[in-house]
Amino acid sequence: MLDRLTIAPARAADFATVIEILDEAAAWLLSKNIQQWQDPAPPSLRDAIEREIEEGQVFIGRVNDGRAVGAFRQSREKNFVDVG
Repeated sequence: MLDRLTIAPARAADFATVIEILDEAAAWLLSKNIQQWQDPAPPSLRDAIEREIEEGQVFIGRVNDGRAVGAFRQSREKNFVDVG
C-alpha cells in the first residue's frame, strides 16, 4: 500500500522537525555543490521560521505512520506582479 500524504499547518511542537528537514535538504544540496541554503540554518532563519509557524504560514507533510517527510511555507503576501 502506498503511503498517504497528509499536509497540515505546522505547530510550535513541529519547529525542530521543520528545521531538521531544512538542514537535511541544505546538506543534500551542498553534496551536489549547490550552495543555495546554509547548513545548519542560521539563527535569523530559525527565528523567521518560528514566527511563520506561529502565523500559520508553515505546513508539514506526514505519511501514514506520522513521519514528517516535507515542509513548506505559504506566504500571505502577494509575490507576483499583476499585469492584467
